[in-house]
Amino acid sequence: GNREVESKADKVAMSVFMTIREPIQSIVEEELDKLVAKWQPKAAWAILAAPDGNILAMAQRPTYNPNDRRDMTPESSANIIMRDNFEPGSTMKPIVISKAMDMGFVSPNTAFFCENGYWPQYKLRDSHPLGNLNVAGIIQKSSNIGTAKITLLMGEKNLFNTLHMFGFGKRSGIEIGLENTGILHPIRTGDGMTIARLPIGQAFNVTPLQLVRAYCALANHGKLPSMRIVDRLENKEENLVKVFKQPPPRQL
Repeated sequence: GNREVESKADKVAMSVFMTIREPIQSIVEEELDKLVAKWQPKAAWAILAAPDGNILAMAQRPTYNPNDRRDMTPESSANIIMRDNFEPGSTMKPIVISKAMDMGFVSPNTAFFCENGYWPQYKLRDSHPLGNLNVAGIIQKSSNIGTAKITLLMGEKNLFNTLHMFGFGKRSGIEIGLENTGILHPIRTGDGMTIARLPIGQAFNVTPLQLVRAYCALANHGKLPSMRIVDRLENKEENLVKVFKQPPPRQL
């Protein structure tokens, strides 16, 4: 049975088969090189995942050639996709708003006044002056003020639970390397500001992998998957196959 396969697999050389799709990986590498040539960033990364959590392509710059390690440095060999944190900004809005809709606080047609671009009470600005918008319009126009007003209806506890539920502040459990947790401090109850900052992706940090995983859930009817990059191990001579199965996704 399974134990026998695992026991044999520990003793013989096994070939590793990834979930990575080589043609897609090649396109991602080429596009990342174009981006780096144009903008000259200190670092850049890209992940392409299927909604079920299988990673189809993953690339970063700086990088090195595993076949010629003369250009290998501590920075180019680190896995920044799992190590680095950043403020997610507006990418957080659909995640928080999806849960506000799910809990019945708003529907796509619920209307809010977006303060014509500046809300002094919470020191929030929008990039363009916006008046009355429904929830669908708030996402479409990416309104900071509208998103904050939706979150104030949810309340601090529901907001914090939503961020935790989508996997922020904890490791995804992927089977490669050291994974960062990001930085998500408990909401400072009553400070009045944090609740309006978190839903617009400020005042906390995420890893690239965490953010992609959350969007997999949005794309897959609210099912939060385990991210997966190793598909199976094989040794044809010994007729051995060890498959890395995913646990069932969590329904959010």
